[in-house]
Amino acid sequence: MERHVMLINSLIKWIDGNLDKPLKIKSVADKAGYSQWHIQRIFYQVTNKNIAHYIRDRKLELAAYDLLESHETVFQIGLKYGYDSQQSFTRTFVRKYLIPPATFRKMNRPPARSLQSRHCLPTTRLAGPTVNSSTFSRDIESLAAVKI
Repeated sequence: MERHVMLINSLIKWIDGNLDKPLKIKSVADKAGYSQWHIQRIFYQVTNKNIAHYIRDRKLELAAYDLLESHETVFQIGLKYGYDSQQSFTRTFVRKYLIPPATFRKMNRPPARSLQSRHCLPTTRLAGPTVNSSTFSRDIESLAAVKI
């Protein structure tokens, strides 16, 4: 299992570094040196999320960040993250965040001269282990029985 955790950690770093490119499960499997089926099984076992959903969610997070920090249009941001049209980008964004990208931008953009922090930027949470730049570990604890 430890070997799988290290493999998935390195794959996540690689995926995150290549989100500006079209990423397919085949390219991730090739990078890992496993079949598509096997790498998806390992990825899900470690993260409780499939590869395609992870890639989509990370691209949407970056798109949400760009909506707040750039002056690119919604259409340009959608194209940047691999969507064919503003409609498909908006549909996917709404499915995840329950709000259209243009509305998200308006609601979360601070007033012109303000340095307020932004608390509404969405993030991905992986089930199971916590992922950060230096570690990827899972601690298993035994808990006392609880009567409900």
